[in-house]
Amino acid sequence: MRDWRPAATALSIIFAAPFVALYVVLSLLVGGEIGAWAAALSIAAYTVIPVAVTGLIALKKGVEWDYPERGSRVLPLALIELCYAAAFAAACLAGLGFHAVFLAASYMINGAAAWIITLRYKISLHVVGIAGPATYMLLIGHVHEALALYVFSALVAAARHHLGKHDAYQLILGYVLSVTLTYIAYLFTISYC
Repeated sequence: MRDWRPAATALSIIFAAPFVALYVVLSLLVGGEIGAWAAALSIAAYTVIPVAVTGLIALKKGVEWDYPERGSRVLPLALIELCYAAAFAAACLAGLGFHAVFLAASYMINGAAAWIITLRYKISLHVVGIAGPATYMLLIGHVHEALALYVFSALVAAARHHLGKHDAYQLILGYVLSVTLTYIAYLFTISYC
């Protein structure tokens, strides 16, 4: 019988939320939907700072990079959520445009909900971190990229389940939460931007 754990682990790393965010931001930049300032803010807020925060705290506490235990996630998620909220405020105040504000609102709202749920229950942050951006891409008309991200989110969900990191309910909750809240962020953004 073949051991799929190395492939499942690699999939989990490659499609961790900060790397998916980097892909989305670069796609928006290349497509001309956001400018250089919005891209720099987004890369800092959704990729660089989250990787640094989670990595440093994981090293200091001696835990795995993906924080498999619910209780160990609370502090890093709170710090990342503060970063998301600051990015949202900066995008709004700087007038960075619909795509940047919608992206910031999506990360802020999904991050806050994931953090609140983490206080009592475990949710798949990998699924939230892929299905949320997939929904964002779908809502802005990037249908092919959205479909690819949804496919990858299913593969990552299967990998996380195979690795014993999440049960089916935690994975489904990640999907329902991120798709719903990204749509709410969209409605909020089109109403106020």
